[in-house]
This record gives sequence, C-alpha cells and structure tokens, in this order.
Amino acid sequence: MTAVPYWAKMSVLFAEMMHSISTKLDPTDFFSVVKPPFFTRDNQHDSSEFLGYLFELLQSYEHCSDRNFDYTRPAVLTGASRLRMIHPHVQPNSPPHVSDENAESSQTRRSLSPRPSSSAAGSSSSGQKRLSSDADVMIPLKKRFRLSEATFLRRDSFIDSMFGGVLLTRVECTVCHASSLSRDVFRDLQLAFPEKPEGWQHSVQSLLEYYCSKESLSGDNKYECRDCGGLQDAERSVLIETTPKYLILVLKNFKFDSKLQVQTKLMHTVYHNHSVTLPTVRSQAVHSAYNLFAAVIHAGTTLDSGHYYTLAKDNDQWHKYNDDEVTLEDENHLIGLNRSSTPYILFYRRTDIEESTAPSLEELPPKLQELVMAHNKHYVDTVRKIRLTRP
Repeated sequence: MTAVPYWAKMSVLFAEMMHSISTKLDPTDFFSVVKPPFFTRDNQHDSSEFLGYLFELLQSYEHCSDRNFDYTRPAVLTGASRLRMIHPHVQPNSPPHVSDENAESSQTRRSLSPRPSSSAAGSSSSGQKRLSSDADVMIPLKKRFRLSEATFLRRDSFIDSMFGGVLLTRVECTVCHASSLSRDVFRDLQLAFPEKPEGWQHSVQSLLEYYCSKESLSGDNKYECRDCGGLQDAERSVLIETTPKYLILVLKNFKFDSKLQVQTKLMHTVYHNHSVTLPTVRSQAVHSAYNLFAAVIHAGTTLDSGHYYTLAKDNDQWHKYNDDEVTLEDENHLIGLNRSSTPYILFYRRTDIEESTAPSLEELPPKLQELVMAHNKHYVDTVRKIRLTRP
C-alpha cells in the first residue's frame, strides 16, 4: 500500500508516529490531501463524517497501480460513494419493497441507508444461498419471506476486512405475516437514544440492544407489503449477520431543534461499557464480544463549538491525547466525565483479535525507513540550532 495515493501518506504518518524521536508530529501534510471538500477553514466539523470520508477515500484507492501514484492528487469519489457523501441518507441499492417515506421517517431510530461512514456493495448469487440458511434462524418455516438484492463485504478490501460488518434486517407484515430480508454493509453503527425519563442512565450495551430491537412501522411510516399489495403495519428488527474485527460506534449526541433551527447536544447520563456484546444471528454468536480500546470525546455544549480529544489504550495503559499533549489516564476516566464532555465515537476490538505489535524500523519498506531517518535528522538539526542560538 505504500505506493498508492493517500495510503502512502498515511504510511508515512504512521511510520513517524512509531519511530520518530520528536515529541510531536504535525499532521498538516497528511490532512492537506485527505481533507473532505465540504470541510471549510475555521469551522468545527463532525469527526465521524471525516472518518467516513477517509474510509471511502482509502478504499477507492486500494487497488491503484504504482503508475497512478501522486501524493497531491485530489480525491475523486464516483457513483455510489459520491452519492453517499452528498446525500448520506440516500441508499443507491435500497430494497424495492421499502417505500421512500418509510426509509426517511425511521432516521431517528436507525439508518438502513449507508451513512458517510458505511458502505454498500454489490450482490452475489452465493450470498443469496448463505442468506437463506441464516434466515431459518429468524423466521419460522411456515412464514413466507422475500430476499432483497443482497450486499456484500469486499473480500479484497483492507478497510472492509478490518471495519466492515453486515446488518440483516427483517420486516414482517402484521396482516399477512409475510417477511422480507435485506442486507446492508456497515463500517460503523450510529446509535440513537430512546425516549426515557429525565435522569435515566443509558449504557452503550442498552443502545446497541435498542438499535436491534423490534420497531413498529405504522401511521405515516407503514410498510409497503408486496404480498398484501399495499401499505400495512409491520415490525422491523435488525441483527448483525457478519461481525467486524473492529467495531466503531457513534453515539448520536446531537439532535436538530426544529424550533431554534440548530443542532442541540444531548447530555444524557451514559455508562460507557468497556465490554459489549453485539446482537447477532446464531452463527455469529461466538464472535459477538468486544472490548473498548479508544474513544473520541467531544467537550462542549453545541455541535458548532467545543473541542475533540481522544482516549486510547496501548499495551493495557490508557492515555489521553489532547492536541500535542499526551498524558497517562485511568481506565475509569470515562466514568468521571462532566455532562458536557461526551464520548462521541467509541472503538471496540473483537475479543478474538489480538492487539498487533508495531513493526520495527528495520521491518519497514526501505523508502519509509529513509523518510523516518530524514525526519529524525531534521529534528536533531533543528534542536541543535535552537540550542546554539540561546544565550
């Protein structure tokens, strides 16, 4: 990947993070080529949107040849990728049995449409066969069910192999009891907060269970049942069919206030579980447990202001990464946060995945070794000049 646009820039940044002798690194060079075009200077932007854009960008260049190598080449996202970035709630391959109103009105609960940080993939006949076998877990044999065009993880994608999972969504008509199944590839789960009494303590685990719980489709949000031939009341539920190695959870702490016409911040009391279990189909139950290893914190009271910093675990020790300051932290730091400092993006590692060891400088490709050594030499020369100019 070191000879591919954007991946190469990330390789340099990561190599310097691991083997630089300087006390801090400037990510400007990396950010200058991966900055989303919709990000503007001097404005605060959504960190999950940046992560989603970065995933799309990196995946779009995973198979570029060496002759296309160009550090300064602008990002070009085409087709479904561009559509998702411009209109994140539009799903290019949405199942034909779900009406547009149904898809749009359910956004407060969960999004079946790919967000900037999720993806849709192509279909395969072999996947249809696999889906019907898993479907027996969820639906009694007497009930009819329809399979929508399936979506799949890209087996040749590093991004999907690390962060990709598959949602299995079931919708059952309450009149004729016919069921339909659809799949969606995701790289994160956007967790909304259910309506609860003031002072209620949510937890990440309860938000996951709420995300996958049964949801009634009625009123203006009825389901278009092909068997009945019209809009009917229905129930929808979601399970994880394929679990990712690394699970990214985005807590939807921001809500649009229609009266004030602004995004307000929800400062709920939340227990941030260090371990969670995904609601999965039976065949994935052995791969459903995850441990927390990082969290992006938003400190502030509105979407348009505040400050982001990160907590991350390295070799069983938690650290706080706050701009250019790195300090040791206790693992219970998340419990002691004030109401305006809310974990926004949580990163979990599946329990069967071991924390990898960083390669030594000698194990890096020769070009990366040269860049790191040149960086270190420049740092030493800079420090020497500073010392010589001091009185």
